[in-house]
Amino acid sequence: ARKEGEGTDEGILIKERPTQQELASMIGTSRETVSRVLSEFQRRGFLSMQGKKILLSHGFAEQQFAGEESRGGSGG
Repeated sequence: ARKEGEGTDEGILIKERPTQQELASMIGTSRETVSRVLSEFQRRGFLSMQGKKILLSHGFAEQQFAGEESRGGSGG
């Protein structure tokens, strides 16, 4: 998200979101699992999908990246 995303007032906007199958291949799971997780994240307000765009809420993005930084992650 840091490389492909753009900061907005609402969160991080990813303009070219990968397909569910591409996401599944990236993380080694099934497309069905990706679909379930994305639906759950939408239900919880962590993200919203707008056509080919995906918006990660500030709260979700901050929580994920804060955890990454505390582990010494490079982000990519």
